[in-house]
Amino acid sequence: MKDRKRGATEPLTVEGAFRQWWEVVGNKLAEQDLGPFSPEEEFRDRLAGALSAARTSGLADVPGRWMLRKATAGPCVLGFSGAPDIPHGTIAAMGFCPQIFLGLPRWRLDAGRIVISNRHGRTLAEFAGGRSHLAGQTVAGETLFLER
Repeated sequence: MKDRKRGATEPLTVEGAFRQWWEVVGNKLAEQDLGPFSPEEEFRDRLAGALSAARTSGLADVPGRWMLRKATAGPCVLGFSGAPDIPHGTIAAMGFCPQIFLGLPRWRLDAGRIVISNRHGRTLAEFAGGRSHLAGQTVAGETLFLER
């Protein structure tokens, strides 16, 4: 077998074949943007991507039970209907909840916040926050907090 680089007719060794292969592959890899090669850089990039995705889609898992924290006494649990990645549903109130939650209100995701409205579409409250804590305000100006 000929050595392609030198064009010589001497036999090609395993080491020589590997070097030729590495030159071809190395040049092709250099032409492509494959991202970081060190494990630390790759871990940092993946972690930053995961955190960014969690921030942008933190409200994708709204359905479930939320505990309402408010100034009045008594527990209030709000059950948000729906499934993950569905941006709307209804709310079932359990316990000592404000009156706005008693008429089976609806919720929807709108520009990164949760908007709660009655069955006629009138906005009752808006919440914003992360995966397990939401802060919001009713139309009347009452501040409310939701926690998982």
